Amino acid sequence: MNAVVKSDSSSGCKVYRYKLSTGGYCYILPCRNDSLNCAAVVVNAGSAENHAFVNGEKITFPTGTAHFLEHKMFEKENGDMMAEFSSLGANVNAFTDMSRTVYYFSARGNFEKALEKLVIMVYSPYFCEETIENEKKIITREMAMYKDNPSWNAYFSMLGCLYNKNRRFLQPCGNKREVGKINSSTLYKFYNCFYTGDNISFVVCTSLDPMMCAEIIEKNIIVRNSGEIYFEYEKYKKPVRCIAEQRGSVNMPVHSMGFRLERLRTDVKNICAVNMLFEMAAGKSSPLADKLIEKEISSFIPSLSQCFGRGFYFAAADCSGFGGEKIVKLMEKAFENIYHNGIDEQRLAHTKKVMEENIISLLHSAESTMFLQSYIAAAKGDVTDMLSVIRGMEKEYLYEALKRSFVNNVSVFSSFGV
Repeated sequence: MNAVVKSDSSSGCKVYRYKLSTGGYCYILPCRNDSLNCAAVVVNAGSAENHAFVNGEKITFPTGTAHFLEHKMFEKENGDMMAEFSSLGANVNAFTDMSRTVYYFSARGNFEKALEKLVIMVYSPYFCEETIENEKKIITREMAMYKDNPSWNAYFSMLGCLYNKNRRFLQPCGNKREVGKINSSTLYKFYNCFYTGDNISFVVCTSLDPMMCAEIIEKNIIVRNSGEIYFEYEKYKKPVRCIAEQRGSVNMPVHSMGFRLERLRTDVKNICAVNMLFEMAAGKSSPLADKLIEKEISSFIPSLSQCFGRGFYFAAADCSGFGGEKIVKLMEKAFENIYHNGIDEQRLAHTKKVMEENIISLLHSAESTMFLQSYIAAAKGDVTDMLSVIRGMEKEYLYEALKRSFVNNVSVFSSFGV
């Protein structure tokens, strides 16, 4: 196997990228500063995937299918994979978000054996009707747990406003009625549609030999022919300016503000541009951050997350405090000020430095590096691309991205605990 090797001299980051026989990629990042070794399987399918076309036939999946399948992937005919990883001294886990399902583990020893198990687990599904019924009870309890989570409620209420309550943007575990429809046939169909080809990539952060890790993965993957599969998603209605408020028993209200970003491509440069613009407007060194904290409008500086998948791209800014609608107006004003006043060289240089330092700080941890690379792999990039893009970002590009994202764009706002 041949690797494309990329390195960043300032941070010491190096990435080995291998093309696998399935068409997917394996990203291996040597991690010399951490005795922990980590690996992840990244499946380009999350809770927003509710249908697919297979050989011209449309298959519709109940809401919550991706998350349900994530749970069941740890069950095999001859036992529980959780126990097998534990016997090797490895900590294994998984999560499902809107656009991805990620299976990952960390270990200080027996890394090669654990890596082999991870690959085999993802390529050998086993779904039993009897245990599926038991799993429905577990997931129903999980739904109840999230029902009382203020941040969770604010975030998904915001998404309901942003995408006009489209069922693609419900919480990943679904609801009791939809989950009740799931059976082994549902899970196998979803698996055959999405767990195939270049939809699966791998991320490894280790001090071990990159070639050896890539060969373990290549040896255990399975190339499958699942027929002609394609995806078509409707264009969403434009969001209407919305401020949703929910009552709840919390010490302090939590808020989530959303922006649709479909006018931007989901590539590394735009992802970095959106992060940089938010840092300028509401980051820890921005005038807005001081105002929010000093006037007790927000209890902490807003944090930004970006999510993108098939047919969608949005950003969410989350915070807490008693400011309510003031937070929306101040944040919108901050973006408008950048738009009308421009971006001076000093501010751009400072933002680049902050963003670069944020990434480099993550590289000291193998696990943080793994999660960062797992995220950016969905945009067909790697960590060195992010560093290079940030350092070379032009004012003109940021300004154009600002027009397409935070300015002249309808924002929505949700609060829980008002």
